[in-house]
Amino acid sequence: METNPYAPPQVAELSSGRAGMSEAEAIRRDHLQIEATIKTAGTLHYIGMVLFGGLGLVMFAEGGALGLAFLLVGSTMGIVGYDLRHLNAGARWPALIISSIGLLIFPVGTIINGVILANLMNAKARTVFTSDYKVIIAATPHVDHGLSRLAILTLVLVGLIVIVAVAVPLFLRLQMS
Repeated sequence: METNPYAPPQVAELSSGRAGMSEAEAIRRDHLQIEATIKTAGTLHYIGMVLFGGLGLVMFAEGGALGLAFLLVGSTMGIVGYDLRHLNAGARWPALIISSIGLLIFPVGTIINGVILANLMNAKARTVFTSDYKVIIAATPHVDHGLSRLAILTLVLVGLIVIVAVAVPLFLRLQMS
């Protein structure tokens, strides 16, 4: 019997191009950037939880019914943040919805939430949210992702906001003296 040169391979092999690596390690390294970005998005949701929750508590304490809405948003962001940090598949769609709304917070929210949306809709993100990927993470504890591009971008933007928030009032105070 002749072999068909056009037939698909019978056994799929991972061609990582990385000598000496296991298949799990090659997959993990190929998905590290998206994994780090998703976990960073979870941390940002924690920050949103603190901001919305704190504002909600203040508003509710002053008798504002709107405070309950802020508390609900803060709680939701905390739950979604936890699930993103732990790469739970159920967090993907709520995070997409929250980030879509976050696009309206121009300009910083637009940039950050745009990056989050792009990464959550990425094909690799679907892999990162699977139970098989959690097995890969457990099998490759020595592989570390470091800071994601989103984390670096966020740190730079927050740093710039803090600098402006401090510099502008200081400049105005010096001008009035």
